[in-house]
Amino acid sequence: VYIPDNGPYTEIYGFSITAKYYAPIPIKRIQPYVITHFGASLNNEYSGYTFIGDRVAAFIGFGVGSNFMLGRRFGFFLEAGYFSASLINLGIIFKL
Repeated sequence: VYIPDNGPYTEIYGFSITAKYYAPIPIKRIQPYVITHFGASLNNEYSGYTFIGDRVAAFIGFGVGSNFMLGRRFGFFLEAGYFSASLINLGIIFKL
């Protein structure tokens, strides 16, 4: 099978560590926090089937967020900050 060369592509491998500090407030359904996020990635660049080179990039980020619990084990979160790019993140929480 012939696969044409569609130009360069990149494989990215990385790791990160995230630390959250939850503010001690008496309201249990709202849980605000501050985030510090740091790590590194390895980018392997290819052109077709030829390895061009690799690059290691470190990143660090800071932000704020909050969990909004709609029930005892279910809710959503909202985060905003700078994590290698400006970010607004919204997601669902399921607690076991």
